[in-house]
Amino acid sequence: MQHYSERLRRNFADGDWLTRDEVAKVIEENSGRPLGQKRFVSDIAKRHGWTVAGDKYAPLYQYSEVGSFCIGSPGRRLQENPSPTALRQRKFKERRKQQGDQEMQKAG
Repeated sequence: MQHYSERLRRNFADGDWLTRDEVAKVIEENSGRPLGQKRFVSDIAKRHGWTVAGDKYAPLYQYSEVGSFCIGSPGRRLQENPSPTALRQRKFKERRKQQGDQEMQKAG
C-alpha cells in the first residue's frame, strides 16, 4: 500500500523518516480504524524495536519499519476449542446480559 506524504508531497519511500503524526496516519490507514492517541506510537515503537532518530520530544521513525504495520481489533478473540471453564463463563455472561436487558425494559 502506498502512503502519501503531505510534507514531502509524494508517496513515502523506504528511506524516509516519519514524524509521530505521520506514523499514526499510516497505521490508521493500514488498520482501517483510528489510533487511540498519537502518543501510542512511541509505545508501539518500543514494543516492536523500531529505529528511532531525533530526540524524545520529536522522534522520527523509518517508513520501512512502519509502512506495513497494522493494529488488530481490540479485545481477545474467541478460541475454536474453548475449555469447559470458558464455556461456563460465556453462559454466565449471557445470563447476566439478559437479566440486565430485562431490567432495562421494566424501567423503560
